[in-house]
Amino acid sequence: MSNNKFYNKYFDLFQKQQNGLTKYFSYLTESDELRLKTAEFVKLLKTSNTVYFSGIGKNYTIATKTANMFRSIRCSAHVLDAIDAMHGDMGMLKSNDLVIGLSRSGTTSELINTFNYISENFDESPNLCIIHQNEDIEQLKLDNVSYIQLPRISELDEWNLVPSMSNISMQLYLDMVAMLYKEYSELTKQKFVNSHPGGFIGHQK
Repeated sequence: MSNNKFYNKYFDLFQKQQNGLTKYFSYLTESDELRLKTAEFVKLLKTSNTVYFSGIGKNYTIATKTANMFRSIRCSAHVLDAIDAMHGDMGMLKSNDLVIGLSRSGTTSELINTFNYISENFDESPNLCIIHQNEDIEQLKLDNVSYIQLPRISELDEWNLVPSMSNISMQLYLDMVAMLYKEYSELTKQKFVNSHPGGFIGHQK
């Protein structure tokens, strides 16, 4: 690739990111349905005993990062591996827990199998929620599962397949939800800093 082609592609990709995020933030600020569902979601986070984030592939990484952040703001949060859950890990789930699945399509088979099993086989099922970006809601058919739909924006590659913008939009939403949760908590700056004795934050006393 020549220098000119490289720089053209470089700027094209940034422009595509900007356009995608503009569409994304417009949806977040204008959608009454998403605003209401987010308010309900934050209330559910507040009242849950333990929160579990689950995802497959790249969304597992997002689930891990999100659980780590929620723990840092004094929420009992963990990662539930959807595959390991089917081999015994779901035994730790209790009725007042909340399990949150992250899936671009909302139909990822490993995740759906786990959520379906929990829903149908637990006498007192934990609350179940799937955050997705699927515009075809007819594909989302699990009973006893609440769904939160985020806007679908194009990935950066020419095939619209490589997880990139979908991952960014998922993480941005979860970061916002974490900050809303923090507003309901009794967390102060001093308490936050005290639980982070290492690194840059630990020097902010």
